[in-house]
Amino acid sequence: MPTSKNRNTPQPKERSKPRISLNKLGEYAAESSPSRRRRIVRDQKHPKGFIVPYYDPVRDAIVSYIVNDEADLSPLRDAITKLEGEAPTSSWKEQRLQSCLDAITAFRSQFDAVLEREEIYAVLARKTDPASIQIEGVKVSIRPDLLVYGKDGRGKEIVGAIKLHLSKSHPLNDASGKYVATLLHRHVEERLASDGLHPSRMWCFVLDIFEGDRFIAPRSYKRRRENLAAACEEIRSTWPLV
Repeated sequence: MPTSKNRNTPQPKERSKPRISLNKLGEYAAESSPSRRRRIVRDQKHPKGFIVPYYDPVRDAIVSYIVNDEADLSPLRDAITKLEGEAPTSSWKEQRLQSCLDAITAFRSQFDAVLEREEIYAVLARKTDPASIQIEGVKVSIRPDLLVYGKDGRGKEIVGAIKLHLSKSHPLNDASGKYVATLLHRHVEERLASDGLHPSRMWCFVLDIFEGDRFIAPRSYKRRRENLAAACEEIRSTWPLV
């Protein structure tokens, strides 16, 4: 007989249709281990019932700092002050608190400037902005943290996107980072560009906060897009089996 705890605790909900997040697809496409790839698909199909947004305070602070032209450190300082004022009630909450503080420290020490041109500015990506694309029957959740606008060196009006990667245990490597940036570029090209707004490869990038790496969408992206399509075909085929 189920206990009251079991009845009241949100249960994991299986996803019926193939879906994967941006960073996990980048990891999947770069992964050589069949067992690890299968585990990624299984975790996407059977997500945990409740996942605390672990790094939300960090993400909010970094996004606010970049949007404000990186001229004011107060969003980062305020986030640190608020986090340091918390009184964690469990070892898990204490660990999360320390990880958030470590992430802000890592960002401050490793990224002097994210936007490096006067005619480029970033805005917060809205919940109403396009958040996903379909690749070979798989819904890929992109959800950029920031959208970038401005002019390139030739005076063209451009649009780009920035994604933050916050993970101590799963850092991006050169292959997975470039796959993630390639996906960002495709998303911008398909969902955000228009007749007067050109998708900028150079302004589609992912920041690995803990590692201090910036992965820009590569110039040679055709083969990578083909590999990502093949990865999605494989995910779609594996989905019913996990």
